[in-house]
Amino acid sequence: MGEVYRPEDIIQRKKRQIRDLTPTPIPQPATPTSLETILREIESMKAEITKIKQALRAHSIAIK
Repeated sequence: MGEVYRPEDIIQRKKRQIRDLTPTPIPQPATPTSLETILREIESMKAEITKIKQALRAHSIAIK
C-alpha cells in the first residue's frame, strides 16, 4: 500500500537538514613519555592476553 501525505508533510520533509560531512582528523594515539611506561603497558597487555586465552580454553575454544 502506498503512503498518503498532506502537503504540509511534504514541505517539512524537504526542509530536513543534511548532516555535516566535514572530515574530522584521525585521532593520534598518546605517545608514552618514557621507556618504563611502554614496558608497563606491554606487561599489562600480556596479562590481558593470558586472561583471554584462559577464558577461551575454559570454553573449549582452540587457540594457537
